[in-house]
Amino acid sequence: MSQGSRPYFRKADQGETTMAETITLTKEQFDTLLAGRGTAPEGLTAEALASAFAKANRHENPQAPMVSVYNPRGETNHPRPRLRAKTRQNGAELHEDTLMWEEIEALNALPAGEFRVTKGTGNKIAFTVRMTRGADEESVESVDIHFPCKDEHRYDHRPLMDYLFEVLEAAGKTDDLRRIKALRAELNELRNR
Repeated sequence: MSQGSRPYFRKADQGETTMAETITLTKEQFDTLLAGRGTAPEGLTAEALASAFAKANRHENPQAPMVSVYNPRGETNHPRPRLRAKTRQNGAELHEDTLMWEEIEALNALPAGEFRVTKGTGNKIAFTVRMTRGADEESVESVDIHFPCKDEHRYDHRPLMDYLFEVLEAAGKTDDLRRIKALRAELNELRNR
């Protein structure tokens, strides 16, 4: 263990314990602690040892707020909503962990239908939203979003959120559009702090 009086520690990634996980006691100190008799040398008591272990093993932030650009409110206290169903964009499945809060809200508000959205060049393209319903005809099992994005259509696309806003406006979902835009402004303010 030692070279002279200095302790030697191995790296933790070699399967060894780290410094915070080990403690060295003499046999007399150990016997004193086991017997519960008074104080061991150097003021070491069972309570002091337990307190030291608890302090050494306590996490600095036991429950992280999980604040990110996706959820500036923090997932711990304000979790983002879930997608209403499996959602795919041009065949690729979208996942909540890579979507911002307002994107999830906008995707959940999308109605089924065929719409026209504006690319960055000003050209209009088709934007189709198809929903697969469950056996009860009420629940939505999947949402498929499709717009041209291959070959000559792969350039000049605007962000998905811009397309979603256009679709919500064209579908007459002004209350949802107003609510989601207000949410976006609030979250952007938190993101910019």
